[in-house]
Amino acid sequence: VVDSIVEAFHSARELVLVVPTEGTRARVEYWKSGFYHIARQAGVPIVPSLLDFGTKRGGFGPALELSGDVQIDMQYFRDFYAGMKGLHPERFGPIRLREESE
Repeated sequence: VVDSIVEAFHSARELVLVVPTEGTRARVEYWKSGFYHIARQAGVPIVPSLLDFGTKRGGFGPALELSGDVQIDMQYFRDFYAGMKGLHPERFGPIRLREESE
């Protein structure tokens, strides 16, 4: 799937892809990493979105051009989402990729 989406980015004049990074409704210990690999291989930025039920606001954050250092890149998302509350905060797991633990 990652390779086919990367190819779509390379062949399209304009393309916007929305990917929910958690990809599940249950609490998980790691985010799915497809969004990261797609953006990295396609050379496109990631624009984080938010729905903060604690403050009742939604929106988009600044675009992140990935550095390739997964620890540094994921710290951006941890900082961005710090203090935000989901509709079911008990289901929100840590903001990390499995690659950070390897």
